Amino acid sequence: MKYRLKKGAQPFTVIEGECAGVSFKHGPVYDAVPLRNKKDFDAIPDPPPPEADKKSAPAKPAAEQKAGDKK
Repeated sequence: MKYRLKKGAQPFTVIEGECAGVSFKHGPVYDAVPLRNKKDFDAIPDPPPPEADKKSAPAKPAAEQKAGDKK
């Protein structure tokens, strides 16, 4: 899961721990966030796998039916 700093949270730089030296700002998406500050981040769900996108797309025969309507 990925994370983005919440709008109301202050940007900060971690000075110790597992994310020491990392600056967290508004806008970028982060793979890891400090557990101590996790409440300051919105979780971004992982995108669905590409195969799921293909299943939800309309079938091509619909386009063929439109071409037949023009006769």
